[in-house]
Amino acid sequence: MDQQDLVVIGGGTSGYIVATGALRMGLKVALIERSQNLGGSALHYGCIPSKALLHVAQIAHTVRNAGSSGLESSLLPINITNVQHNIHQMISTLNQQQDQEAQYIFKQLGGEIIYGEAKFRDAHTLAINNRLLKSKKFVIATGSRPVTPAIQGLDQTGYITTDSVFNLNKLPEKLLILGGDHIALEFAQAFVRLGAKVAVFLREDSILPAEDPEIVAKLQDALIQEGIEFFCNTQIQKIYMQKDHKVLECFHASGAKFSEMGSDILVVMDRTPCVEGLGLENTGIKYDAEGIIVNRKLKTSLRHIYALGDVIRGSSKLTHAAEYQANIVLSNLIFRLPARVKFLGFPYVIFTQPEYAHVGLSEQQAKKLGFNKLEITRFDFKDLDSSVLQNVLHGAIKVVSYKGKIIGATILGPQASNLIAEWGLALNLGARVADIATTIHAYPTLAQINKRVANKYIAKGLFSIKNRRWVSYLQRIMVWG
Repeated sequence: MDQQDLVVIGGGTSGYIVATGALRMGLKVALIERSQNLGGSALHYGCIPSKALLHVAQIAHTVRNAGSSGLESSLLPINITNVQHNIHQMISTLNQQQDQEAQYIFKQLGGEIIYGEAKFRDAHTLAINNRLLKSKKFVIATGSRPVTPAIQGLDQTGYITTDSVFNLNKLPEKLLILGGDHIALEFAQAFVRLGAKVAVFLREDSILPAEDPEIVAKLQDALIQEGIEFFCNTQIQKIYMQKDHKVLECFHASGAKFSEMGSDILVVMDRTPCVEGLGLENTGIKYDAEGIIVNRKLKTSLRHIYALGDVIRGSSKLTHAAEYQANIVLSNLIFRLPARVKFLGFPYVIFTQPEYAHVGLSEQQAKKLGFNKLEITRFDFKDLDSSVLQNVLHGAIKVVSYKGKIIGATILGPQASNLIAEWGLALNLGARVADIATTIHAYPTLAQINKRVANKYIAKGLFSIKNRRWVSYLQRIMVWG
């Protein structure tokens, strides 16, 4: 029976970081991956291919709208097969690079990568490929997978998911997207820019119900202007084929019934943690349908077993969340440092155009937590010189502070995914709005919006009636040189 210091189950981003980090510190490590490729969903079905598709769609949109900058241009019909081929080529290149790196590291440091289905026999024993592995420590990082909603006729009619959308060989005539989260919005904009008609159906009364409604409304308006249809407060009751098209029978919260027809259905709704087949019932680990239960050190109910990434109950299903958690696990597992998860300074990004980025608490979240007399400061991108140069039409920043201390920020606009990092750093350092105001930002750049909104906050206090009276008093009693 093989004896290991650490067995990591799952070769995605977080599992790979933990396994290679432990190897470099001298532990005997086995990394197990159920598929034949490392990299996880982020590389093969998620962040990488979806952002590549968005990039191509952005190029198409730029060419199509080049006339607004005084350029003459035309765009030929888009061959989606060629686009998909390029995306798969890129994934293959990245996968090959990671695989070569992994093989080199594990060979040099005496670790082992095992491809196959792993199952716990007991809390210290794992079965895989007719082998038994015993280990002092385990890390479960098996990720999540898409969930198909129980809608009458969906299976018979046929649909695509985020795992299969990159196998399309024909651009949809009209794409019907079920779900309104950030992934749904990114695909909606990508396909409408590539030339498809797109309709989004969601059960909630708005897109992104957990996000700041004021900024979300601006995002939704921008997407509607590009031609995306939104059907909120809508339940899909039945799906069927009518000739060559798929028909959704819909029920609106108002009581109205209606139907919509399209060529393809993309399901982007819920994801479920990949816990099936792991034999967790043989270990005593506490888990449920929403994932494995962990504490802030990412330990399960068994002290020698950790879990991280999408498989955790209540976890942010984001790659950078998994990367962060991997470092927490390494600190606790190897260095025995009492590292605990903190998510306050954690950025959340939607890669639409304009981009949506948030960190910390929103105004609504802060109020629910009991913050009184919140300070809300806003600044529009259209009032920024750099935005005028780049013909930016949409966007704003909203900063939430309490007694001058930054507790949250939301940005809708170009490069919001990069601009939000400054506010994340400020939150982690416990900085004040004045600290941003006194930081020099290059001109003319989009980063100036961070300084402008901070200056606006400072100006509200600096130019108050009380201060003006004080300055007036000083002028009367002092001789100015």
